[in-house]
Amino acid sequence: MGRHHARALRALDGVQLVGVVDPAGDPQGAVHGTPVYAELAGLLARGVDYAVVACPTGAHEQVGLALADHGVAALIEKPLGGSARAAERLVRAFEGRGLVAAVGHVERFQPVLRELRRGLPELGRLGQLVTSRQVPLGGRAAQTGVVQDLATHDLDLVRWLTGREYAWLAARTVRRPGAAVESAAAVLGELAGGLLVSHHVGRLGTVRERTVAVTGEHGRLVADLLTGTLLRAGPAGERLTRVPAAPDALTAQHRAFAAAVAGLGGQPVPLREGLRAVELAESVLARAAVSEGVVV
Repeated sequence: MGRHHARALRALDGVQLVGVVDPAGDPQGAVHGTPVYAELAGLLARGVDYAVVACPTGAHEQVGLALADHGVAALIEKPLGGSARAAERLVRAFEGRGLVAAVGHVERFQPVLRELRRGLPELGRLGQLVTSRQVPLGGRAAQTGVVQDLATHDLDLVRWLTGREYAWLAARTVRRPGAAVESAAAVLGELAGGLLVSHHVGRLGTVRERTVAVTGEHGRLVADLLTGTLLRAGPAGERLTRVPAAPDALTAQHRAFAAAVAGLGGQPVPLREGLRAVELAESVLARAAVSEGVVV
């Protein structure tokens, strides 16, 4: 993910990428001559206005706390921390010092999801929201379970789209043979006000899917994040529109954070929203561990 952040930062007006920290150097040639430091201390000694933390989740806390101690603003990738306690310590560190900090819940900046959010009032009373996120097997499969890696996106999205909090959760997870972490998860929940939600996430083969569907009393909206299309269905029929994808979500996220650091009113995703996503992910795993389903 770090190379994607480097690309976005290099293209951002008013921002200069002055250094990258990676003990492995730059084997993929992603930083195009930008100085690479083996340790964070080297970058801090050089001096920066803000940093993007895109290292493995387990290192977020250590790196984030070091940045806070040095008064450096930070955009930290999701999930915010490897546990809710780690995420809470990060929130307190940056808030306690009055530093600008945000979490990289980049899906909130997806143009098609922003269009879906604007269209929710046309559905009337909402009844059901369903998300599906499937990705191919990859290098992260052996390290990070799909709840922490994938479901945190959707657990956050639902709260942002609807402005409602989860009131109830249930879940089931499965592992591929030989896997150390869960490979797929099904989550059922209810939001305040009685809105039923379900999330399906998986890393099971070659399939890739990212959809969000919302059903209300007057129709249905379905966003496809891979094609950038929004389907509107109602009494008058169906209409499929392609939502312009410029700027892309990652660029929009970086623009918002850079503006916030500069005091220009940017609205990145607050760290506390990242903390809540981690808390919900832990609740999902806890409910999956004590499933009370009925054998039929």
